[in-house]
Amino acid sequence: MSDWFKDEFSTLNLQDQRRNRRAVKVLKAMSERPEGTIPPTFTLAAEVKAAYNLLDTRLRVADAGEAEPQSEGIDRALMSACTDACLTRVGEQQIILAIQDTTEISFASSPVGVSGGLWVHSTFASTLDGVPLGFLDQRCWQRDPDGGQRGLRRERPLPEKESYRWLQALRAVHERVPAQTTVITVADREADIYEVFAEPRPENSELVIRACRDRRVTDDHKYLWASVQAAPLAAQISLTLRRRPDRGPRLAVLELRYKKITLRPPRHGVHEQMPDITLWAVLAHEPHAPSGEEAVSWLLLTTLPVSNATEARQCMECYTRRWLIERLHFVLKSGCKVEDSQLRTIDRLRALLSLYCVVAWRLLWITYYAREGGDQPATVAFLNLEWRAAFCALHPGQAPPQDTPTLRQAARWVAMLGGFLARKGDGEPGVKVLWRGLDRLHDIIIGVLICAPHLLDVGNA
Repeated sequence: MSDWFKDEFSTLNLQDQRRNRRAVKVLKAMSERPEGTIPPTFTLAAEVKAAYNLLDTRLRVADAGEAEPQSEGIDRALMSACTDACLTRVGEQQIILAIQDTTEISFASSPVGVSGGLWVHSTFASTLDGVPLGFLDQRCWQRDPDGGQRGLRRERPLPEKESYRWLQALRAVHERVPAQTTVITVADREADIYEVFAEPRPENSELVIRACRDRRVTDDHKYLWASVQAAPLAAQISLTLRRRPDRGPRLAVLELRYKKITLRPPRHGVHEQMPDITLWAVLAHEPHAPSGEEAVSWLLLTTLPVSNATEARQCMECYTRRWLIERLHFVLKSGCKVEDSQLRTIDRLRALLSLYCVVAWRLLWITYYAREGGDQPATVAFLNLEWRAAFCALHPGQAPPQDTPTLRQAARWVAMLGGFLARKGDGEPGVKVLWRGLDRLHDIIIGVLICAPHLLDVGNA
């Protein structure tokens, strides 16, 4: 695992090689024990102190246009290195998804009393098959405690609004993704902002955004929803809806409609000079939802051409991959338990958040890559020491195999340590049992190294 972090953060610049090495060690330790805060993550008091020193690190950074360098924490440098590694993987793909979303990190346990918590807007890259590639962009801020002047919100230009983050992230994607890779930006209803659709895009950039507003259109129906609902039925498809806190997974039968539409700019505020925008709209509606269940009704606006039912379904499948960033936030909060931190400064909290973002995305990568690229050797994600320890814990009295197992098999062993039963109908393990398994695995490794190191053939780890 340590080699993975060394490679992933080869461009990390904390202005001192000793800091760079310390950051890699801290990230490795956090990934081995993703459930926990700083003190229980490390064995020795000196290691705990070194981790806190890393969180307290201040860097001298000069941005363009600034006369003097400014002092800042390690969060931006960490995310910059993480983005560099992501872009290397992105460059190997013909098409990727750039999934945008915002979440609040509530530090209610922290004595610093972060009012309203920290808000984090991430752009997370994945393949079309749903294998995470890493972060393309991330922005973190605290909300104005006064709340601003809500009544004047419509009159303010977009750069003065919090929603400007969607446009900033889109521009960052345009700047960073290489021209040979097509990037499809996927976002939920918060991103239904006219300026986002009107933003100039390079040839390799497309959008798939769920509509929130019933916008004006140029055809006889006058408004978006009525216009698309009047389109002919293109297909009827079945889709498995993922589990939510208020219900389990279920099968939905959806009717697909699509139509090329031209949006008119909003009448209010500062939009008067904006042009009409031509897009494609795809409506997926569930006409007969089960009793007591809310019917699915997704209206997607996209720049992708949709001329048949197959292309409409492909557009909808791109949108369903947005689930990955929801899982990222779930791992960050429930797996890494970042909100349980009791750090006493806002700078430490921001630095800790950036470290755990890396841990969370790596857990997701192992989970989904084990499904899609599981025939790769286990050593792409685990040390020999780790998969051997997992095997020995599950097969008492047996020596580990001589040949390196596949990533899929090793991930299943680790997940079984976390409670995955691996029965015939259980499918592939999820990220929750994986993080639990990793936490238990490294307790096992410590015990075996002390009592019976010959079982793991440590010399070849």
